[in-house]
Amino acid sequence: ATGAAGTESRQPGYLMRCVFPCLQLICSDYLEDLPPHCLRRCIECLALFGRQNEDLNIALTAIGQAWAVCDFLQGLQTTVSDGGKVELVSTVLAASSKDTHDAIGEIARVWWHEDLADVSAHATQQVLWILLLHSLAQLGCDRRHEVRLSAIQTLFRTLDMRGSAFDAWLWDAVVWAVVLPLSRYTLVQRSRVFDLIRNNRLDEMLEDAQDEAARMASKSGVFVEDPGRLYAKQWDETAATALQGAARVWAEPRAALDSIGCADQAWQCVWRLVQALFVGEPAQT
Repeated sequence: ATGAAGTESRQPGYLMRCVFPCLQLICSDYLEDLPPHCLRRCIECLALFGRQNEDLNIALTAIGQAWAVCDFLQGLQTTVSDGGKVELVSTVLAASSKDTHDAIGEIARVWWHEDLADVSAHATQQVLWILLLHSLAQLGCDRRHEVRLSAIQTLFRTLDMRGSAFDAWLWDAVVWAVVLPLSRYTLVQRSRVFDLIRNNRLDEMLEDAQDEAARMASKSGVFVEDPGRLYAKQWDETAATALQGAARVWAEPRAALDSIGCADQAWQCVWRLVQALFVGEPAQT
């Protein structure tokens, strides 16, 4: 029995499957007892469990646990009148000489490492919200269809249900550091997949994607549907889901959303991405 247990403990993902229930327990029962830096660490751990490749079910469950964090953040009361964060993300991006992706990554690193005041402080709540949403957006870029689709759906449902409580700073960060980069990425990847198929470079696509299920289907013929066509359909669904969610952001009248930096430009970017989806053009915005 000892030998069997020792063998099991050496299996990939064994420790992860032992530890993950502890994180689930924290998210369900103990979030209110955590100081701000531990709440931030909890969000980071959920994102790490979502990105791991050993156990798909754990990855999907970690994304689902984001709802517990959302409910907790939604229930927080702001008792420290610190005025919240002031400098808009759109302003930082406009002033940066770096590529947009690199600039957003640099801004996110500041959020992950900046000092956090009491959890009742408005600025602390803003940072925790944007880190949670940014983490979901990153998972929405995952190579696994199930993971990215679950993350995208969770992200935009959160915005639909909780966005009415967001202020102008948080909406500005959401639009410029979460919604637009995610929408653009999914559309670019969709275009790339269709280009590879048109150029008969299916093997390159499957190898680059590291899609084990598609490769096995190609070898064994277990699945009736062509793996390349299936993969294209998956990215088609991913891009459509992301852009539908992005368009819904503007569907409800929100005063805070009108106050974000370069609001008209943001909407034009979304509109051009939607047009590119329908006409099949690469995302240029």
